[in-house]
Amino acid sequence: MTKFAVRILFIMMLLFLHPVAAYGDERQIIVLEEDTEAYTVTSGEKILLDLNGYCVRDETESDAIWVQPDAELVITGEGRIENSGKGALIFNEGICLVVGDVQLVHNTGGYAVINHGYMEIN
Repeated sequence: MTKFAVRILFIMMLLFLHPVAAYGDERQIIVLEEDTEAYTVTSGEKILLDLNGYCVRDETESDAIWVQPDAELVITGEGRIENSGKGALIFNEGICLVVGDVQLVHNTGGYAVINHGYMEIN
């Protein structure tokens, strides 16, 4: 099995099997309008974030999305993640998968992505 096939299988497991697992705090968030709040996925949470064609933009000095240790985040759909502050677009200390047509746009001199966990961007 090729590396690509293994990655696709892993992503499918996260997207389809994890929501039916019986542990942790799991939820799906569908963005319904332009959003200017930072997202934090706390330890133990499993989140599926569907950008739904919208932009998530953090306008503070913090990270736009922070995935804490032992947390899982899958970002799907079409949309943008922007940061106009000095924080990162995604600060990952857990598991973070970015799949779909997601644009990462950093407007300042900070870091786009900081990864201290497992991250895959497709």
